[in-house]
Amino acid sequence: MKHAHRDLRRDRGSFFLLRTGLLYSSPTRTDVLGGSAGSFREEVPKSLKLSLAGIVVLSLSWVAFSAESKEADVKDTDAIQGTWVPATAELGGQKFPDDVRKTIKLVIKDDQYTVTVGEQGDDKGTIKLDDSATPKTLDITGTEGPNKGKTFLCIYELKHDKTSGDTWRICYDLSGKARPTEFKTAPNTKLYLVAYAREKK
Repeated sequence: MKHAHRDLRRDRGSFFLLRTGLLYSSPTRTDVLGGSAGSFREEVPKSLKLSLAGIVVLSLSWVAFSAESKEADVKDTDAIQGTWVPATAELGGQKFPDDVRKTIKLVIKDDQYTVTVGEQGDDKGTIKLDDSATPKTLDITGTEGPNKGKTFLCIYELKHDKTSGDTWRICYDLSGKARPTEFKTAPNTKLYLVAYAREKK
């Protein structure tokens, strides 16, 4: 009978919280008198502990999957918004001059672009993306500045890295004759390859 009263006191002084797949035991004074919290945990069936551990693992996996899914759901037209600067660039098989590259800035707002190169006037226009194509395509049409009335056919790839940041690589055919098929340039061409990075604030 004494054992029965002891078990009853201990049960009243403990509770289980399974909402998140975690097991909690909350001892009260009667629980301490009737037995330690540690001894109570030892009485939990091993199979239940394993089941709860599995729930925790599945919950964490689902959280990670949901986060990745949300990132994947972001459209490229939304992901490219903001200010970009060229990290590397080459034209016609040759490295683009660093002193010029470092003065270039690209700003995307909605479907509009603005490019500034040092003290020169702005180059403005519209962009049109097709992220369902392979490789993904980008059409640029100038509306103001040196490229007004011109259309350039491009391919692009957009990558997101939590450590190094976003990168946006674009290959242009500045002749306007055809769309590039690879992310590379060659001598005696007007192929322009640039890798943009987000401007650091």
